[in-house]
Amino acid sequence: MNSIKKQLSILCTLLFLILLSFLYYNSLSKNNTIQGTDILQIQYPLLLTKIEIRKERDTIILSQKESSWTINNTFIADESFISILLQTLHLNRVKQEVSQKINTQELFANTIKVILKNQEQTISSFFITGNKTKTETYLQLENTSKIYKIEIPGYNSYVAGIFELTENQWRNRIIFQSDARTLISLKVVNLLDSIHNVSLSFKKDHIEVANIKEIDSIALSNYLSHFNQFYTNEYISAGQKNEYDSIMKTQALYSISIQDIDSNKNTIIHVFSPLHNNTYHILKDDKGYYSLCESKRIKQILVNNSYFSKKKGL
Repeated sequence: MNSIKKQLSILCTLLFLILLSFLYYNSLSKNNTIQGTDILQIQYPLLLTKIEIRKERDTIILSQKESSWTINNTFIADESFISILLQTLHLNRVKQEVSQKINTQELFANTIKVILKNQEQTISSFFITGNKTKTETYLQLENTSKIYKIEIPGYNSYVAGIFELTENQWRNRIIFQSDARTLISLKVVNLLDSIHNVSLSFKKDHIEVANIKEIDSIALSNYLSHFNQFYTNEYISAGQKNEYDSIMKTQALYSISIQDIDSNKNTIIHVFSPLHNNTYHILKDDKGYYSLCESKRIKQILVNNSYFSKKKGL
């Protein structure tokens, strides 16, 4: 009798261990299934026509019209950032499911809601956020309770970062895009002395430089190349920093004006004093928007007419 009880006890213990093993490996199987899952399932991001990024303080609405994207129906979006966003939506994968024990209220305290649309049809809606050190990204589909840690396989990147950009950071930063083939005139004026540092104009089949008879064609070509795709670094707003505001209130040092065959490329930029560390100058465009531009690049434009003079012996 005791022998039978002992055998039954051993059998029950074995069955219990088998059950635990089954539950354990079943759990591993589920985790392995979740890992690598395309939770958003945005297979064709180029079909998206509107992306709403709703944050606590502001909302960014990116809208596609024909082949370009606009920000809040006001500014042209930076193409490189749009490309990163679309690739992020397409390539992100689940790294792991987050434990229910985690404090979700604290985790999603500064959450961002993202709504993806094709025309007016909502394709997906989700919440996204990151940890304090900006090393991990968490995603939760709307109307669901599960939270996932996501990544882009093969890239050690902070996935949520692209969704944290401000309106100014989303903006297209190209301010000059003319070249010798379409240029009508280009002027750089020292506003403190009212002196034309640079005065170029297109005459029939060549470009003339004021007061320069023999032009160094290489110097001219190198100079004009700066205006082909000249970008500022970042747009700024009044009230963003006291140092910015102080410089904005001063008189501009230079004006740079371009007239192009394509009137959409016509522009005038005012250059203000550099910041205290001389790393960036503040610029103001013809619509009154301010930006920061690397001083070393803007100084390549602030030359004078003698720069184009052909040197003796050349």
